[in-house]
Amino acid sequence: MNLGHYSQYKVSEPKVPQFKLKYRTDLDKATLVQNFEKRGWQKAQGDDDWNVYWALPWTVKNIFSDTGHRLGEMQILNHFPNHFELTRKDTMVKNIKRYKKDMEKENNPIAEKDENGGLLYMDIVPLTYILPGDYNIFTEEYKKYPNSVWIMKPTGGAQGKKIFLVNKIKQLAKWQNNRNAEPYVISRYIDQPLLVGGKKIRFENLCISNKFQASESLVLFQRLRQILQRKIYQRHV
Repeated sequence: MNLGHYSQYKVSEPKVPQFKLKYRTDLDKATLVQNFEKRGWQKAQGDDDWNVYWALPWTVKNIFSDTGHRLGEMQILNHFPNHFELTRKDTMVKNIKRYKKDMEKENNPIAEKDENGGLLYMDIVPLTYILPGDYNIFTEEYKKYPNSVWIMKPTGGAQGKKIFLVNKIKQLAKWQNNRNAEPYVISRYIDQPLLVGGKKIRFENLCISNKFQASESLVLFQRLRQILQRKIYQRHV
């Protein structure tokens, strides 16, 4: 298009103010500090004069504990208060079970079931018990399927440590009538998982957000689950 004499006029881009983010961290780690400074972030001088706070879990707990403190619109943390409700294995299982019951009670579509009574969208964890508290309940389930395999994991563990398989009830003698035993979760072992290159896989979805909506997270998980189910079906056809 010929703009004629209008072409002599130049439209200038609006100036966007340069805002320097300020960071704070509990960890004097070169990897963190170098990445912050590489992005031009400045180290915060005041207790509340920060935009990004890379904090230890107990620091986050102290920030919000009994103070009524709320984050500003331009503040984010690397942990949510009480995040252990989802990051510890025992509390995660309890909360998922509670959420399932609440959704079923409300007749929420996310609690829809198939013709066999199985949950379509919320069947996201295998049958799980917490030992030693659920020992007697677990043994009743074990008797129904004596040849099944179960997997034991410490409730607060990580990095695959202290995990083992169980196929005989005598392996759990340590947790029988012993309330002081180290707490573990025991789950039905998934013996035919989806493999990539003959190896187990793990999907992680990491994000930074100052707001969290559980329903949005479940929708995302539902989409991923549908993809994986399709892959498993194609593998067996």
